[in-house]
Amino acid sequence: MDFQLSQIPTEAERVVLRKLALCSAQEGCKILEIGSWCGDSAVILGKVAREKNGHLYCVDWWRGSIGTELMEIAEKTEVYSVFWQRIRSEKLEDVVVPIRGRSDVVSEILKTRCFDLIFIDGDHRYESVLTDIRGYGPLVRKGGILCGHDCEGRVSDYDQGFLYKGKEFDCYETVHCGVVLAVGSIFADYSINRSIWSVRAIDECDTWAATNMVIPEIENRRQVPPPFIGYTKSFGIQRYGRLVYAVPRSLKEADITSDRWRREPQIIHAETLERLLERLNEPITFGEAPKLLESIKGYNLVEFGDRVFALARSLGPLDLLAIDETELERLLKIGKCFIGGSVHDVKQRLDQGKKRWPFSLFR
Repeated sequence: MDFQLSQIPTEAERVVLRKLALCSAQEGCKILEIGSWCGDSAVILGKVAREKNGHLYCVDWWRGSIGTELMEIAEKTEVYSVFWQRIRSEKLEDVVVPIRGRSDVVSEILKTRCFDLIFIDGDHRYESVLTDIRGYGPLVRKGGILCGHDCEGRVSDYDQGFLYKGKEFDCYETVHCGVVLAVGSIFADYSINRSIWSVRAIDECDTWAATNMVIPEIENRRQVPPPFIGYTKSFGIQRYGRLVYAVPRSLKEADITSDRWRREPQIIHAETLERLLERLNEPITFGEAPKLLESIKGYNLVEFGDRVFALARSLGPLDLLAIDETELERLLKIGKCFIGGSVHDVKQRLDQGKKRWPFSLFR
């Protein structure tokens, strides 16, 4: 299970968040973040607070958002201890002030108009994002910045039916529909740069304006390249705005956020995932590309979709996206492949020498 240490995964997002903090933080600043998890954004914001001789206040209950993999992780691991160890490793323990509790409860006890910057990255469902924006907006001082993560565009960038269908999910087809809808419903004017939305407090009456921050170091894009929804034998599937794209796996450098790449003839698109898959006529495996986990007893353990494969290293490079079930079944019969639902399951099969076909590769 992926512990998801990197909640701000790209360098461009880190640059945007740091710039927002630097252009709002005064000497002795107070910065607040909603949703800290393992401290990825806390390290970025904490370092800015340290530069300005200020403090970063981190609000989280460290139990994960309901209905997400993070909640499952938190049931098995003391996430707060991972967070604090990271803070200590960065020598930020005198700067960071953890506040452990639900964000909707904590907002009621904090002083209004006292924070230079508030960064929201908690529960991404629509009502939760609305609650966080409404609860924490009044805590931003005049001239300060309210911002948040995982906003992949404006409401107008998407089909409204798609957004409403996904608004109660943490993430739907790699889009945080709840965030997009909530931000768009509250603010008339706001900035989006690499999936981070931001507004500046004009006065103390909840009047907001887009930050319109210019960052010379990076190209201004509304979002980072979206993760893949899943893969077929020949394509990686991505959503960008109103359309879903099938990108040939041979185009490894393709960036679907670029107009040039969206015009590439080899890239196929459709209005819905279902229509796209009809055009491709290939089954899809949802989730990330095959990922090597470890090597053991002459086998490579590879995670793909919701399965873990043990593949004999003697097979050489083996592309799970290109291989069909018939060939995998043959490899199972000759003991060159074992399949299970987890690393533990596959290791047991290796130890026991079971050579059978327990799962289907494709859903």
